[in-house]
Amino acid sequence: MYGICQPLCIVICVLAGLSVGSCAKDLDSLSPHFKILKPDGEGPFPVAMMVSGCSGFSTPIGKPHYDSVQASLKNMGFFVLRVDYLAARGKTSRDGGAVPVADAARDVRTVSAYLQSQPYVKNGSINALGWSYGGAVVLAALSEDARTAVDAVIVYYPSCRRLRQWHSNTPVLVLFGENDNVVSLDKCKKLFTQLPSPGTVDLHTYPNAFHAFDFDGLPDKTEYRFGTIGYNAAAAKAAWNGLQSFIKH
Repeated sequence: MYGICQPLCIVICVLAGLSVGSCAKDLDSLSPHFKILKPDGEGPFPVAMMVSGCSGFSTPIGKPHYDSVQASLKNMGFFVLRVDYLAARGKTSRDGGAVPVADAARDVRTVSAYLQSQPYVKNGSINALGWSYGGAVVLAALSEDARTAVDAVIVYYPSCRRLRQWHSNTPVLVLFGENDNVVSLDKCKKLFTQLPSPGTVDLHTYPNAFHAFDFDGLPDKTEYRFGTIGYNAAAAKAAWNGLQSFIKH
């Protein structure tokens, strides 16, 4: 689609704050993996970009969850698109850091700028949703460039360990299990209090909830070498209700 960079592609790259050559290459690699769900009609539609955790969109447990979220958002009237930073690089998982967060964040900026340029996208209604490492990616996209064309950010249990402060006023909803020992809630709290506009972050925490608490294909508690994961129905429902109230329609 973008093998030869046309004037629109140049505009997209400028909006994303990227060089035209690298941005065009990013669009080339990302667009075959968008996996779009579109409501009926011509729009304009509010948009939800989805960014997976480090295990990707295709694991036996991850795939049905992400498919379900995407279908639910589509039924709410959203044009839903996946930013697959792994598939764009020929990977199915992050492989212990093989895709740096800054590179994946650049993908989010590129896709958000692309969406901003599309006539079927409702102005002021571009949302970015991220899970775990994908949550860190979305937050890093804000810290990399305040011009990122995202109107709301919703992140489930992001890793805040190496994130920098951001100066964007984009509203951010953070959904976190209080028993998460895979990523640090305390590090996220510290980062949020240091932001120039800390009031832009709405942090919701859920008692007795572990990492991946919204993945209903998981048992209640499973121990891995990196920590504990498990489904918590009450936390998942509360988080989804919060998402529905927060997301930009």
